[in-house]
Amino acid sequence: MKSKKEILVYAHYFLPSKNAGGPPKSLANLIDGMKNQLKFKIMCCDHEFKAPSDKFTNISLGEWTKYGGRKVIYLPDTWVSMIKLIREGFDSSSDIIYFNSFFDVRYTILPILLLGLFSTKKIILAPRGEFSKSALDIKWRKKNIYLRLFKSLKLQTRIVWQASSLKEKFDLERYWGSCINLSVLPIFPDPELPTLSLMTHKVSGAIRLVYLARIAKIKNLLNLLGSLKLIKDSKVELDIFGPIEDSDYWKSCELEINSLPSNIKVIYRGEIEKENVINTISSYDFYVLMTKGENFGHTIYEALSASVPILISDQTPWRRLQEKNAGWDLSLEDPNKINSAIETAIKLNSVELRKMKKGAYQLASDYVHDSKRNEIALDLFRS
Repeated sequence: MKSKKEILVYAHYFLPSKNAGGPPKSLANLIDGMKNQLKFKIMCCDHEFKAPSDKFTNISLGEWTKYGGRKVIYLPDTWVSMIKLIREGFDSSSDIIYFNSFFDVRYTILPILLLGLFSTKKIILAPRGEFSKSALDIKWRKKNIYLRLFKSLKLQTRIVWQASSLKEKFDLERYWGSCINLSVLPIFPDPELPTLSLMTHKVSGAIRLVYLARIAKIKNLLNLLGSLKLIKDSKVELDIFGPIEDSDYWKSCELEINSLPSNIKVIYRGEIEKENVINTISSYDFYVLMTKGENFGHTIYEALSASVPILISDQTPWRRLQEKNAGWDLSLEDPNKINSAIETAIKLNSVELRKMKKGAYQLASDYVHDSKRNEIALDLFRS
């Protein structure tokens, strides 16, 4: 008799991927957070995000191995691997099948259509924000074909849906209806919280901002640049970090950057290693992200944990920031409020900013010490 339930995870991208955004981090933190109660094994690709030729190095590929104490198999994008993925779902001793995406062709669509119809194993699916309105609009026609097939097979009632927030629960029920089996499991954060840092040299009338995210339409960098363009006289510095996922979108951003007034200085500083994120963010006054939709926002959490207040859109789970003295969550429908919040942040002096840094850190601390997360996870994975 097995001492722990075994979960077979399908995830196109997993660590050590640096460019695949939040889902690999969310999955790794879940596995690490539940390793004493559950046994996981992960099937994923053997290369970096959208770069099949950029193979992972210093890792055994094509066979079961260990990465950071987690059991993983890294597979090439071949039909042989596709067959292996599906066969593992039917043949393995795993109790539960777990999908870390909804619209991934190789690591969800093909396996779940077969396993959902012909396997009796419990299936859990975490769509990772893919049902937000902004995410669904991307390549909607292709997605709609799959969604209609999924509905026609009634697979939405065959599986257990895992939302990571009440916002995502609303998104899922808006599309599928309230009859689906759904559990809200908050994202597991990095377990170690940095030390509170109140160091700042901010003066009223100037501000240093940091953007750390993929450069893609959904992250809405153009909106932020447009807001900065309206700021007169005050000195603003914005440093941009992150991989350029959409080169055409970045060209539009560059045009906007080149048209900014001389008091606004914007520099693209390239990508950043994960181990340097906290130290880098902590040197700025505010983290900024006018995203069109975040399922969690790992860099938002990292900014808060680095004692850095945030200026973000209201399309994330991080809400009511102003009353928590941790920043602002702003409607993208109201550019004037975005501009007003930035102007207010600019006027802060070092004493006022320290109060917000305390609020930001407290918000991260409250989240990381939420004791209910493990209980909810155990309920989710209980057959």
